[in-house]
Amino acid sequence: MAAAIRPTMAQYRIPGMAVAIHAHGQRYYFNYGVASKADNQPVTAETLFEIGSVSKLYGATLAGYAIASGKLSLDTPVSRNIPALAGSAFDHISVLQVGGYTSGGLPMQFPAAVTDDASALRWLQDWIPTLPTGRYRVYSNPSIALLGFAAAGSLGEPCTQAIEHTLISGLKLRQTWANVPESQRPNYAQGYREDDTATRSDTDLMCVGAWGGLRASTTGLMDFLEANLDPSNLPPTWQRAIELTQTGRYRTPRYLQGLGWEIYPWPVTQARMVESGNSPAMSGQENPVSLIERPEIANHDSLLNKTGSTSGFSSYVVALPGRDIAIVMLANKANWPRKERVKAALAILRALDATAPKP
Repeated sequence: MAAAIRPTMAQYRIPGMAVAIHAHGQRYYFNYGVASKADNQPVTAETLFEIGSVSKLYGATLAGYAIASGKLSLDTPVSRNIPALAGSAFDHISVLQVGGYTSGGLPMQFPAAVTDDASALRWLQDWIPTLPTGRYRVYSNPSIALLGFAAAGSLGEPCTQAIEHTLISGLKLRQTWANVPESQRPNYAQGYREDDTATRSDTDLMCVGAWGGLRASTTGLMDFLEANLDPSNLPPTWQRAIELTQTGRYRTPRYLQGLGWEIYPWPVTQARMVESGNSPAMSGQENPVSLIERPEIANHDSLLNKTGSTSGFSSYVVALPGRDIAIVMLANKANWPRKERVKAALAILRALDATAPKP
C-alpha cells in the first residue's frame, strides 16, 4: 500500500492521506501523514475530509430513495418539484436530464454573483439551454444541485435535513456530515491549496450536501461504499435507491453515466480511465451521449468510480460490486491530479482482484 501512496504524497506535497479498503468481506485502514501541519495531528480513520463531488453520490442516492418511495420520477420536469422554477426552461428539462448532466449546457459552477439559494433560483429561472437537452453531457454542479433540491422537495424536506437525517441516518452512515458539529471539529482535517496555504470550504449554496459539501472520514465513506457493494441487508426502499444510482442512463464515449456513478467495464485499461474517462475533456467540455432506452443495473463485471475536489481537499472512490472490493482515498490537498488518483487506485484494485475468489 505505501508503495502506491507515499510517492504521490511526496510529489504533490500532500500533508495527509487516509485510505480504506474493503476486500472479500474485510475492511482495512491505512493512514499517512498529518491532518494539520499546524499541530502535526496524525491522520486516522476518524479524520474528516471534505469529499467534494463524491457528495454527488449521496445526492443521487437521495434521489433514488425519493423515486423508490414513489415521490419522484425521472421523467417529470424539474420545476414540478421546485415550484420557484415554474415558467422557466426547467418546465421542459427532466429530473433524469439534470441527474445525467444533459440539461442543455448548465455550467460547471454557479456564477460568482450567486451567493445563496434565492439568487441561485433567480439565475436558474433566467437560464436558457445552449445545447439540445438529453444529447450532450456537460459536467455541472448546478445540475446535480437541482437533482438534490428536487429530491428533497418531493420528500417535503429542506435539503440539508433530507441529506443528514433521511439519507445519512437512513443508511446508518457514521462520521458523515453536511454541517460538522462542534463535537467533531477536532477531527476535521485542515485543507491546503495547491500553494500550500490553509483553507476550508464554507459554502452552503443550493443543497450543497448533495453535490459538493459533505465531510466524511474513511470510516463513514466505507459505510456508504459497503452499502453499494451489497445493499441486500438494507430496507427494500434503500436497496432500490442504490440500484437506481448504479444503473447506466447515458452512453458516453468512455463509460456509462449513472446517477452519480460513472460505470466502466472491468477489467479496464488505465488509458481508458486516465486519459479518457477522468480527463479534463470529460469534466470540462461537452460530450455527445445517447440515452440508454432499456437501462440495466451495472453487471457483475462493472467498475463504479467518482472523483471529488474542493479548494483544499481531493478524494476518490471506486467499487467493484461483483468482486466485493472498494477503495476510498482522501487527501487534505487540492489539485492532486485525477490521473494520479486513478493510477494509484487501479494498482491497488488489480492486486486485490488477483486474489479475489472467482464466481
